[in-house]
Amino acid sequence: MADFPTSFVLDGLQVVPENKRPDPAKFFQYVRDYAQEPVRVSEWKGLLLFPGFEAETAKYCYDHFQPRKGDVVVASYGRTGTTWITEIILLIFFPLRREQTRTSEECIGILKNIWCLRRLVSVSKYEVTENLELGRRFFGTHLPAPLFKIFILYVMRNPKDQAVSWYKFIKSNKLIELEPLKHRYPSDEKLFYDTYISGEQHTFAKPGEGYLEHVREWYRHKNDENIMFLAYEDLKQNLETNIQKIAEFVDAKLSDDDLKKITSQASFTSMKERLTDLGPRMFRKGVKVY
Repeated sequence: MADFPTSFVLDGLQVVPENKRPDPAKFFQYVRDYAQEPVRVSEWKGLLLFPGFEAETAKYCYDHFQPRKGDVVVASYGRTGTTWITEIILLIFFPLRREQTRTSEECIGILKNIWCLRRLVSVSKYEVTENLELGRRFFGTHLPAPLFKIFILYVMRNPKDQAVSWYKFIKSNKLIELEPLKHRYPSDEKLFYDTYISGEQHTFAKPGEGYLEHVREWYRHKNDENIMFLAYEDLKQNLETNIQKIAEFVDAKLSDDDLKKITSQASFTSMKERLTDLGPRMFRKGVKVY
């Protein structure tokens, strides 16, 4: 486990000015400790977090993180389209990601490593991201409340389809075979939905709550100018139109050719072929269940 994070952290650090480059030792120690310790579930302000998400990182985001003008946050509950919207944002702002040449892919590798670095769980990651000299920064969150007055894209999905996708995702994750998760995520499908609907799982939520409460919390801000609400089903129905809306919202100008390239690359078929490192469980179109 240590080799993979070590490689992409070191790659990511190459784009940080040498005089601002932090010592990654603290981050590497976190990864080593995490690999050796039993599975643990963190809790922050009553919210139960999924393994790999840390309470200290959530606290840092709310109490210490300083947003910059132009920052973009993709906010969502699990299995509602997070990976899809993230890929659209990266395609909009990194033109090289739209190309298929070997040289472009090598450049994209560095950018992708930087993105992964932002999404990892240790607070020490911010020692790196705060010193990256990039024009725009992108973050993702599953937390149930707005962070800052910056561009926020909140993606929603039909609750029934989200529940099915959540079950498929959880079932494919070996972590649920271990305590303390085994009792929270029953392998039996009916029991799984029973615990899900009753709020016994309350992942990224308080006890008794879940996806619907997450949407409701964010929807209080439906009239905020800095938040755009997106529906997974709308993206499926007309991807190109919604990509154009997203680009306009985050102040990005796209030519007609750019828009067509991004639409093609953001299709499920293309993402499954290109983003093989994420694994097949991250891509599930879903079905119409209503």
